[in-house]
Amino acid sequence: MEQTMNNVQVIDFTVTNGVLSEVIEEKDQKINYYKFTALCTDIQPTSKEANPRKQDISKKNKVASKIRETLLNPDISFHTRNKGITYFADRLEVEYNSNGSCTVRIYFTDPSSQGSVDGGHTEMVILDEAGNYPEWKKVNIEVMTGIKSPFTHVSIAESRNTGASVTAETLDELSGMHGILKDHLQETPYEDRVSFKQNEDKEDGKDLTITLIKKLYETFNIRDYADKDPKGVYSSNQGVITKYRKEYDAHGTSTDNVYEKLKYVSSDIFKLTNYIHENFKDLYNRYGKGNYLANKCADYKDGSRKELVLFGEPEQYLDYKVPNGLLFLALSGFRQFLKENEEGYYEWKFDIFEEDKIKGLLEVVFQVLASGMRDNDNNPQSVGKNAMVWQVMRTQVFMKAYMNQWVK
Repeated sequence: MEQTMNNVQVIDFTVTNGVLSEVIEEKDQKINYYKFTALCTDIQPTSKEANPRKQDISKKNKVASKIRETLLNPDISFHTRNKGITYFADRLEVEYNSNGSCTVRIYFTDPSSQGSVDGGHTEMVILDEAGNYPEWKKVNIEVMTGIKSPFTHVSIAESRNTGASVTAETLDELSGMHGILKDHLQETPYEDRVSFKQNEDKEDGKDLTITLIKKLYETFNIRDYADKDPKGVYSSNQGVITKYRKEYDAHGTSTDNVYEKLKYVSSDIFKLTNYIHENFKDLYNRYGKGNYLANKCADYKDGSRKELVLFGEPEQYLDYKVPNGLLFLALSGFRQFLKENEEGYYEWKFDIFEEDKIKGLLEVVFQVLASGMRDNDNNPQSVGKNAMVWQVMRTQVFMKAYMNQWVK
């Protein structure tokens, strides 16, 4: 049975074989741990925000199909073949009944950190098949209360979800580390198009990833790349994830955090990325004086998925490919035109989008790209890893701005 009182969700479970309980002291907090078996008919929908993985219970999902098969089979028990559901909750109360059973009452007060942290597929399949399975079917329930630290939440969530690996970005999302970037995205049209957790795929309209956002921010990090280049940013997901975590651990959400410093230029970075990505072929041909489609890296194999235009319109695709090594190399030429203002935020030294300026800068950018491709056997991987090409990009683009007196 479910009750809702002042936005507090309360679920009652009827238990006939007792409740196991334990108090665990860990990192200055006391975690209350409970375990019992309840009827599947008592299951109610709970928040999935604390779960590292989005649930898919369609027929194509093998995990969900196996759960469904076991639940509906009238000849076998469910709780001996399914590990059950793990909840984070605010508190748990036990009321003993005269017939020897007890009522376990679970209180959920914060949907962002409480609910089913593991076993979300089990919960959803049971709810989806309500009325179709034998009423005697039971499910294993684990409940943890008293967890105060968000990092403890994440650690337990990661450990409990052992059926498949949980992405690092999902764990950062559960830790609350993405608050900075979410705040920045609120000022752009892309807030609802960025995926932060595992399985938030393109079917949900999320065609951008938080990893891409971090890579773009790192590309424009003038604190750590003033006189050197972030040439590894395009090829290493884990590298930028680790860098973001260290920055957050060291500086939190303050303006000492280099990612927070980029708040007011983030929309310009997305705009620039969109323009270069959408027009890459034409810019390469016009300024690089070559035929971009003659490069093998630009071709699609038959049946391969087309490349979405970054920060473009939904379902807007390119008819060619742009390797990340070339895209991030092109963007890196603009980093040196940022400066830190008195409030600690980054701003442009001049308006890079003025027609004469953006045209002049992109001319140099694509001259360097095309030259780098010719000097490296038209291999974008070799270009992306070539420190000399990155340095030439930085110095040549700067000289263009300097000679035109856009910078001093």
